[in-house]
Formats: sequence, C-alpha cells, structure tokens
Amino acid sequence: MLLIALFLIPIIALSELRSGALRGFKKIIEAQIPEMLIRPFGFMCLIVIIATFGPVSAQDVVFAHVMAAATAFVVGSFFLFRTLPGQLSNIRPAFEQRRWFRSMLPLTILTGMEVVNGQADIVILGILATSEEVGLYRIAMQGAALVPLGLFSVNMVLGPYIAQSYTAGNQEKLQKFATIACRVSVIIAVLVTIILVGFGDTLLVVLFGEEFGGGYWTLVILATGYLLWVCFGSVILLLTMTGHDNEAMKGALIGAIGNIILNIVLIPPFGMIGAALATITSLLIWNTLLLRSVRKKLRIDSSIFYREVRD
Repeated sequence: MLLIALFLIPIIALSELRSGALRGFKKIIEAQIPEMLIRPFGFMCLIVIIATFGPVSAQDVVFAHVMAAATAFVVGSFFLFRTLPGQLSNIRPAFEQRRWFRSMLPLTILTGMEVVNGQADIVILGILATSEEVGLYRIAMQGAALVPLGLFSVNMVLGPYIAQSYTAGNQEKLQKFATIACRVSVIIAVLVTIILVGFGDTLLVVLFGEEFGGGYWTLVILATGYLLWVCFGSVILLLTMTGHDNEAMKGALIGAIGNIILNIVLIPPFGMIGAALATITSLLIWNTLLLRSVRKKLRIDSSIFYREVRD
C-alpha cells in the first residue's frame, strides 16, 4: 500500500508545477479544474465502482487516490499544452539554475515555517492540555479558517499580475492590484466573521453536537484574528512574486519561533484560549514584519489602510 501511495509524490509535485504554469498564463479556471473538480470526482467514482464489487479496503482507497490524481494530471497537462504559445517550439530554452537554487532555500524555509505556524498550536496543545481541548480547538480552527478563504482565492488569481506589473516597473498598477485584492478579501472576511461571531455557538452545537459549544470563544478569537490578518493584504505573495523571498522567509521564521514560544507560555494557564491568542499574536507580528518589507522594498501599501492621494 505504501509503494502505491509513493506514486502520489511525483504526480502531485508535477501537478503543482502545471497549475503554476497555467496561472502564469492567466488561465485560472483551467489551473483549478484538475485538482478541484476532476480529482475528487474521479476518486468518488472509483470508490463507487470498487464498492459495487465488494468491500472497499485501505489499499483500494489509496489506489483510487493515485488513479484520480493521475487522471487529473493528464487533463491538466492537456490544458497546459493547449495553452502554450506556438512560438515556444522555435525558442531554445535557457536555464538559470544558480538563480533558481538560490530561491529554493528561502522558499523551502518559508513553506516549512507556514506549516509550523499552522500546526504548532495543535501539537503543543496536545502535549500540554487535554484531548478534549484539542478536539474543541480543532473544530474552532477549522471554522475560523473560512475567514481568509477570500484572500486565498484572490491570491490564486493575483500572482501573474503582480509579476507582470513589477517586471514592467509599473508601480501604480502594482498598488492598484494590491489594493483591490485586499479590499475584496476583507469584504469576504468581514461577512464570514460576522456569521461566525453572531451564530458560531449555534453552528457548533448544530453541526458537531452540544459538547462542542464550549469552543465558541476560541472560534471568536481565531476568527477575529484572521480578519485582522486579511487586513494586511497579500504580503507573502507580493514579496515572493517580486524576488524578495528572503524578506518573506525572515518574517515567517520570526513568526514561527514566536508562535512556539507563545503557545508554550500561554497554553498551561489558559488552555485552548491561550493557544488561540498565541497563534493570532504571532500571525499578526509576522504579517506586520512582512507589510513593513512590502512598503520598504516595493514602495506600496498592500493593507486595507492604504488611501489613495488624489490631486
């Protein structure tokens, strides 16, 4: 079963490259269809087919995952080849290995620190608190994760436009894209936060049971903190798409270290409330540093607080 699952590693990696290439060509929908539609739909179809012939084993599930991912990759590759300009066939490729390898380290560390920031609270809470609190916190965190969905969605579209504007030296356009993206993200985040704060206790009880109502205030803290996070705008994307990977890495590294320290300090006296406060505090510190880098390096303001000065 493990050997079958190993096939997922190259398939998913190549799928991410293909998706990134399609986004680079501003084919946002085609970039998402394979992973968001074809892969889950193909997986469900395979499971249904297997189930008609008998019980579904763990090996069958893994096999279905691999086949669905492979199918999605093939479809995505077709989208990419159809999108590639015909002139590319007459162009000799040029590789900048040294420059790419120099970018690999900060981007790898950045990705790792994002994982740490996303999981440190759960891990440390599991060590220092009870399993009941971990369960409540996990549910609250998943609910609060709806708040920045608008930011994530906007970032899927924004990347190529940031790179194009920065390469062309069009700072005014870069500021415009950053401002529009932030405002759209904040509007969505505010609406979701209002729902979670106003009806979160009811939603937790209805969806998960009476015992999960105790996670309401954790949900409120996380949702409010994520709303403040969205107000900073697409700071990571702006830095990474303009060649300032080191600045993004430094901010993420400081945020991850702060996250771990704050969780260790706040969880023993405050439990899951302490975990929520630690996570949000480190997240805001991290994004404050990144926003400062955006203002310094790009000379734009990606936050919701930017105001255009008119003559």
